[in-house]
Amino acid sequence: MRTARVAKLLLSFFCLLSFPAYVSAQQKPQIEPDAANWDALIPKIKTLLKQVCIVDDSDMTVADDSDVTADGTPLALVECRMGAYMDAKALIVLKKGEPALAKFRDGHGKPIDQDFIDGASVMHGAATILLPAEHAVVQLYWNAEEDREPTLADCAGTAYIWNRQSKTFDIDPKRSPGLVERECRRQFKDQ
Repeated sequence: MRTARVAKLLLSFFCLLSFPAYVSAQQKPQIEPDAANWDALIPKIKTLLKQVCIVDDSDMTVADDSDVTADGTPLALVECRMGAYMDAKALIVLKKGEPALAKFRDGHGKPIDQDFIDGASVMHGAATILLPAEHAVVQLYWNAEEDREPTLADCAGTAYIWNRQSKTFDIDPKRSPGLVERECRRQFKDQ
């Protein structure tokens, strides 16, 4: 009887020790995006963006390469100077090691062009923000009336959420407005 009890205790103890290993084996590993040498890809990206950025290589930089997709898709927000206070920005993905424009869709699933800018003057501005935790890209813009600085009430924008199946950034009518409102509040938090 005592031997059976000891055997049950040992079996229970073994099961308890094995449970964490079993649980960890069942969890999906977090996929890390492939390391991309974005700076080395600038000449190819410049060719890709020649309609948007009419500049030399030194005027084009990788502004952000945060892991927005969380599925291993290498992505970078690239910027190039447009003028005194505005930069053009584009989201670039790697497809088979080659840079390509990330795809975007409207709220009905129709493809749309990227049209991101960043910068500000006294009365007008725009910001392009990557939100890795939400798998999103937000474009904010604000326009104040003459003779006053912009406020939270002047801020609007669009949020695009990464769609893992289609590998596109889509406007999500349910989630996008909340992300835009939150980022506008952050932009004008001191007012």
